[in-house]
Parts: sequence; C-alpha cells; structure tokens
Amino acid sequence: MPRLGNLDFDDRILDAIKDNKLVVFAGAGVSMGAPSNLDNFPKLAKKIARNTGLTPDLPLDRFLGVLQHRGVAVHERAVELLSPIGSAPNDLHRDLIRLFGAADRIKLVTTNFDLHFETAAQEIYGSSPVVYRAPALPLGYSFQGIVHVHGALPHATSVVLTDADFGRAYLTEGWARRFLLDVFRTHTVLFVGYSHEDVVMNYLARALPADGSAGRYALTETDGNWNLLGIQPIRFVKGEGAEEFRELYQGVAKLAERGARGTLDWQSRMLELVGRAPPLDPELVGEIEQALRDVSTCRLFTDVARDVSWPKWLDGRKQLEVLFRSGELRERDGQLAFWLAKHYAIEHFDECFDLIEGHGLQLNPVLWFAVSRELGLEREKPLEAATLRRWILLLLESAPERADR
Repeated sequence: MPRLGNLDFDDRILDAIKDNKLVVFAGAGVSMGAPSNLDNFPKLAKKIARNTGLTPDLPLDRFLGVLQHRGVAVHERAVELLSPIGSAPNDLHRDLIRLFGAADRIKLVTTNFDLHFETAAQEIYGSSPVVYRAPALPLGYSFQGIVHVHGALPHATSVVLTDADFGRAYLTEGWARRFLLDVFRTHTVLFVGYSHEDVVMNYLARALPADGSAGRYALTETDGNWNLLGIQPIRFVKGEGAEEFRELYQGVAKLAERGARGTLDWQSRMLELVGRAPPLDPELVGEIEQALRDVSTCRLFTDVARDVSWPKWLDGRKQLEVLFRSGELRERDGQLAFWLAKHYAIEHFDECFDLIEGHGLQLNPVLWFAVSRELGLEREKPLEAATLRRWILLLLESAPERADR
C-alpha cells in the first residue's frame, strides 16, 4: 500500500489510474478552499434561508423543499450564492485533474454546481474535456469527461437541492441512480470532499451496488461508518487554520505526480532509489513496491539493484515467495528470478543460499534454470569449488521433472 505524504493509498487506485479505470467523485469540500471559497451544503442552506424567518434543520434537502413550497426561489438563490466574484479553481481541483494525464482521459463525477474543474482542465491541458450536465448523463460504464450529476451553473432549473429534486434524480426518474450504478460497477471510485453524513451520501447509498469489487475509497478526516456503504476510508489528519487540509492537498498532489509518471521519470527515480542500500522511509518503500508491480518498471529495478541487501529486503516484503515454489511465474517474477541468479548466485552466494534455505531449499523451475544457466555459462566471475559443490547438490536435489539436462 503506497504511502504518499501521510496518506496510505490502495494499490488498486494507482492501477486504476494507469488503466484509465479511476473515477474521481468530487463533493463540496473540494471547492471550499481558497481561492474557490464556496460553501458546503449546510452553509449554503443557511444562506438560502436568510430573511425567511426559518432556521435550517436536518435533513437539509427536506428543509430546502419546505422553503421552495413557501415560495422561496431556492435554486436561483443557490446559483447566485455559488457564483461569487473572484472564485477560482484551487490546487485540489488542479491536482485531481492532473491524475488523468490528458484532457481526453478525464473521468470525473461531481455533485458540485461550479465549473472550476472545467477551468482547471483548460489551464493544465490547454483543452476542455467533454462536459455533461444532469439530467443528460452519459453511459456510466463507458464515459470520458466531467459529469455534473446534480446539474451545473448557471442553469438554476437543473440543479438538485431539495428533497423533490433528489427524489426525481434517484427514485422516480432515476437518471442519477442509473448512471452511478454503472459507474460503481465498472470503475474504481475515489470520493473527495464528502463526509459520510452528507445529504448527498445518503442518496448515493441508493446507487451503491452491494458488490464493491471494483473498489470504492474516500479521502476523509472522519471515522464515520464508511464501511456500511462499502467504501474504504483513506484518512488524513485535519490541521488548524490555513493548514486545515494540508495533508489532503499534499497527498493528492503526490498521487497525481505518481500516477502521471512516465518511463523516463521512473528510470531516473530507480537510479536514485535503488542504486544503493534499501530505504527505510515508508514513502520510499511504497514507491519501490509500486515499481515492482509492473513489468516495465520492475525491469528498471533489476537493471539497477546490486546491493547485497536487496534480496533479503525483497523477501521480507513477500516479493520473492513465488520463486521458491512450483507453478507458472508471471513475467515480472521471471525477471526477479534471473536478476537473483545473475547478480547474487555467485558473487553473494552465502546471502543467496541463506535466502533459499529459509524457503526449505525449494526452487521454482524458472529460478532453477536461471541459477543453472549462470553457473554453467558464466566464465568471468571467480567460482570457488566449495561454492559450486553446494550449488550442484542443491540443484540436483531440487531439479524439476522436466529439467534442462
């Protein structure tokens, strides 16, 4: 589980970014920080209720429905309040957009009415993604772009605020529920800017399928009952004053950098991290473990890692277990087998043999072949007779059924 800043992200989030299967689901909390400075739902409801003689109470969607029934222009007031002069995208908007790497790869769903994500995309990529506004939503299982699932500015008649609006979106007409069901079934979803107590989450629960196999995660400072919704919390610690959401912003910024990292960036990073003894810092450890998950970046690791302590370090993190039991190996594991044989079987025999001994002196056929090949064909590395003898005894004892004679 990679650690980015002070946040622990599940590997599936990074895999989803790479495979263009991540959907960011953004709520009001994203647009609260400067220079956006927009209200969350409770504050918005309180301002809508000014001069009406009524004080907001829970549930807020029902309260706003009562106001509308009494003739208050709820939707028009909301649009005006969410369009203050000077409001602009903040760093969180930009970093969430950066997660996708290109405008035509953006998959972002928001219950916010503002257009700050569109502005951020234009700033970063120089082009705008496709934008959908409720109730005209795309197919949830196959879409690209920004989806305003509750409507967007400046169209007051389309925004979802009252209990009647939510009822149409999720129950009677159901266009939000249908779209979201397909999104949740087919994508890994990262919620940002929500509390588990939000009115929005109450309605989203009606669109969350019981099977959460695709993965649903929420960046949150609360310990709420996220698990009841099938959502795994990724917790950050809330600070004070201007630093209130520092951990959140830093974590998302690092996630965006990591997700957008290309081959040349990884190559440079592996030279820096792996060309020496293994690190102790949890964030650096997670970075290397992420590289080991993919064939191309694992190759960059094996091109550089030579320190005598790397095999034991990898074994301690369960990265080498499959090399010491029978069965087919993935390409990535085959790379590690040949790396171990080439750089450790002769030059660091004692460490290599201790590793094998710790696994019951068993070798996967691929590792068996890699070691045998290294011993048989290598001419430039000095090989002591005692070392060769011990290897031969082990190889004869652990020879696979179809060994290469």
